Amino acid sequence: MRRLDSGGSILESEACNFGAPCDPEQVATRPNFDDLMVLLKLGRAYVKIYAPYRTSEKSPDFPDMAPLARLLVAANPDRILWGSNWPYPGRGPTPSAIAPPYPNDDGRVLNLLLTWVPDPAIRKKILADNPTRLNRFEVA
Repeated sequence: MRRLDSGGSILESEACNFGAPCDPEQVATRPNFDDLMVLLKLGRAYVKIYAPYRTSEKSPDFPDMAPLARLLVAANPDRILWGSNWPYPGRGPTPSAIAPPYPNDDGRVLNLLLTWVPDPAIRKKILADNPTRLNRFEVA
């Protein structure tokens, strides 16, 4: 975890163990998930919701990821980020196993955000406002 000058923290999380497969419906019971939610609610962490293929086995629409994405967004939409995870590293049988790239459809995965976050103002936060603030980009 890297501290920001503002006192916040950055966390990159798939809500599982950085690509280790898990049951998305049981993520909330995993160790340290409550800690992540507290940090998120207090505005002390950023969580990137991305690469559902790294956690879910239910491609191409990953319906089991929707409740988790909604839970994280509801906790603090000002601290959620989205990313494509390009170039889509594959998921081998172990965390250190090398696997071919995942055959990802960017448009389809981005469109999942429409179902996870139906409010366009919150989607704008996730896709534009939050990364702008986090990265301290200057807005013209």
